[in-house]
Amino acid sequence: MILARISLTDLRTVTVFLNTSLAAHAPTLALISFQRNTRDMPPVLTPLAALGKRLVKRGTLIRPGGEGEGTGRKPFEFLLLSDYLSWLEISMDVFMMEAD
Repeated sequence: MILARISLTDLRTVTVFLNTSLAAHAPTLALISFQRNTRDMPPVLTPLAALGKRLVKRGTLIRPGGEGEGTGRKPFEFLLLSDYLSWLEISMDVFMMEAD
């Protein structure tokens, strides 16, 4: 009986609200997961998921090895937050597993 009274407009409104909430929540979950799986996080970044802090972009940067590092490529994970930019060196073992 109650379901029969819900109009399509109400249903559309609820659906848009849920989709917006889930889209906003996904970056927060990614930050929490990243923080949980990163050792020796700089104190400035802890906690990553805090009020007013937002994840703008996350990705992998690859740069050529520098002097004394050999000629191989060196991967870094970067986080661009609303108030901070951080990059962390990725272990080559982890990087190779992710590439497979």
